[in-house]
Amino acid sequence: MSILIVLFVLHFLQRAPIVQAKEVDVCVCSPMNYQWSIDLNATCDSTSIMKGAVTGIRDFYCNIYPKIPTVTDLVPVIVTEVSLYELSTTLGTIKTGRYRNSVLNNGDLISFKSSAEALSLTPDRIPGGLFMRITSQNSAGEVILNDWILDYTNNCETEPFEGLGKDRIGWAVFVSDIMIDSG
Repeated sequence: MSILIVLFVLHFLQRAPIVQAKEVDVCVCSPMNYQWSIDLNATCDSTSIMKGAVTGIRDFYCNIYPKIPTVTDLVPVIVTEVSLYELSTTLGTIKTGRYRNSVLNNGDLISFKSSAEALSLTPDRIPGGLFMRITSQNSAGEVILNDWILDYTNNCETEPFEGLGKDRIGWAVFVSDIMIDSG
């Protein structure tokens, strides 16, 4: 894992709200089902997710980098693995999902079912963010990684994602979701 991601997670942990078991007014605004499309032509600079206190996303971080530092061709041609980590409000891992042993190309879809679909969420299992690692290869077969993490505001006045391809972060384009509101 990149040192930048570690620093970013530590930054989030300093700011993450602590949800106590006695609280009953906690809003869960995470999508129940995520569907992402692969876009290997995108970059972290093309990210189009709105962030801030009045949005559904407090903050995010995106990085594209080679697994071996001497690699200079950061243009992916195929995806070889995708790992998703749904994070709690304290950024601990709640649920994981993996796509491996298959090749994904531009336009291919990734689906992930959130733990938010559970009817009886405990405070330590309330979704508070998402981390995705997309492992790809360039034309020479060298490994390139796209890591990104985002932190939900859990402000249910605003959904985290618009859907319909309007939300992009790195090589992932958010296509659709099904929202729940427990607040």
